[in-house]
Amino acid sequence: MNSVQIGATRSLFSAVIIIAVAGLYALSRFNYLLFHGIAELFSVVIACTIFIFFWNTREYHDTDMLALLGIPYLFVSLIDMFHTLAYKGMGVFSINSANLATQLWISARYYEGAALLLLSLFYKRKVKTSVIMIIGVSVFILIVLTIFVWPVFPVCYIEGSGLTMFKKVSEYIITGLLSVALVLFFLAEKPRKSEFNSFIIISITLTMASEILFTFYVSVYGISNFIGHILKIISFYFIYKAVISSGLKNPVNMLFANLKTSERRFKDIFDSAPLGYQTIDQAGNILHINEAWSTLTGFGGTDAIHKPFKSFMTGESALRFDSVLETAETTGVSTGAELTLRTKESREVHITADIRKSGYSATASPEYLCILKDITDKKKYEDRINLSLKEKDILIREVHHRVKNNLSLINAMLGMKSRDTELPAVQQVFLDCQGRIQSIALVHEQMYSTNNVAELPFANYISDLVRGISTMHYSTDRSIDISISIEPVTLDLNRAIPLGLIITELITNAYKYAFPHRENGRIEIRMYQKLGDYFLQIQDNGAGLPESINIHNPQSFGLTMVKLLAEQIGGNLALTRNNETLYTLTFPVKNDEQYK
Repeated sequence: MNSVQIGATRSLFSAVIIIAVAGLYALSRFNYLLFHGIAELFSVVIACTIFIFFWNTREYHDTDMLALLGIPYLFVSLIDMFHTLAYKGMGVFSINSANLATQLWISARYYEGAALLLLSLFYKRKVKTSVIMIIGVSVFILIVLTIFVWPVFPVCYIEGSGLTMFKKVSEYIITGLLSVALVLFFLAEKPRKSEFNSFIIISITLTMASEILFTFYVSVYGISNFIGHILKIISFYFIYKAVISSGLKNPVNMLFANLKTSERRFKDIFDSAPLGYQTIDQAGNILHINEAWSTLTGFGGTDAIHKPFKSFMTGESALRFDSVLETAETTGVSTGAELTLRTKESREVHITADIRKSGYSATASPEYLCILKDITDKKKYEDRINLSLKEKDILIREVHHRVKNNLSLINAMLGMKSRDTELPAVQQVFLDCQGRIQSIALVHEQMYSTNNVAELPFANYISDLVRGISTMHYSTDRSIDISISIEPVTLDLNRAIPLGLIITELITNAYKYAFPHRENGRIEIRMYQKLGDYFLQIQDNGAGLPESINIHNPQSFGLTMVKLLAEQIGGNLALTRNNETLYTLTFPVKNDEQYK
């Protein structure tokens, strides 16, 4: 709007005001009761509007300034309504005297003056609305009781004499209250005053002028009476303007200011986040990116916005992204998806993408927030670790292979050496040593052959071990059946070797001593897990051990070795003699460090 239009609008507004004032003055000369009713009704409507507006917007204000206006002005409007109805000639109340209307008038002005003074004292301070309401109701009830129930309110008008001294003095007291409030409002905001403050100052000034004019009240048709009512109307209008300024314009401005602040804050967080942030639409097109995203990929906003996110990925990742986005669309979130992006310099960057459905969308279609974390260094580190593990795996297999070959060589040398003697006892010693070495060599062979160089499938190992022992002790003169029942168990090297030696020793003893002068026999090997322990049982139906043999204090080298090996793995060896011989070795499933 240009200056010419503003000037025309102001001229039109001034003309309307002049016409309205002239019309009201003519009406006061023609029918004063009607003029008085219109003037007071305007003030009542404005005051009630102030209260209604305050009450419905009280949650949106950070101070209680409107409470100090809205609540008192509600009761001022009620008293003014009583004043209008009690006016002489209205015929509403049985008392046909100007005193009742004047008492109600002066009490309303006291109420208004005190409210404006309190507003100036508590300007921009927090005051509980409930306290203001309780005080407001109490004062209103007290005024009604002193005027209508207990006739103790001072007389303000005497028929034939006019206004009493109390009424005139009260107008000056009220003017004094308003003067103090005016000064406080002037001092409240320096050097620049808000609209609310300015409108309140204008309203107080007009109210003071109105009060002074009413002290000159002689006749209802007097000019001072007319101007006093006009000034009251205008003062209430500026109170209304103050409320609208503070209660509507300021909150709206504050709302937009808060929105702008939130927007800037979000943008700062979004742009300064150390991770790559982007928003995409349902089709996967990029809507927003932050600086970390640009740093990660090398592409700026003009290169990325409205482009498909898949266009920045390698082929395999682009195919996988569709299912990732579909998961986010279905469940609202998709986390940990590993993707590979191609940067502006054609360098591959490995990322993890966490995608969440956004609670806000500028369109009807959903939007998704993607958080991208650069894991390129992590992937390189993992590759180095995997390569190192592979190299170590190869090295360990080579060690197992070489140990097995060396043990096999030693075994072969012992076999060759055993043929240099014809003494059966010496040959048996060589054979026992070969069996023990073979059990150790077999462990290394199995470790070399399996995929896991840390643990050995024990059932396969036992089968091969027993087959080798049976071959070494094979005889055409007898038939020994061996039954093996081993649950699927994997053991580490520190327990597999001692167990292999124990089994070798006990089965070798069974072949040597359990079946003298017998054509057949049976050896059973069982292993199972129960609770937190493994149970290894070796049983034969041979001649049995002599009672003189104590496995807890053995005298032979073989059983002594079995006892020590059992203790090495934290086990407990038990012997049962009941027509058959049964060894039971119990050791814990958990491989504690103390047994290594």
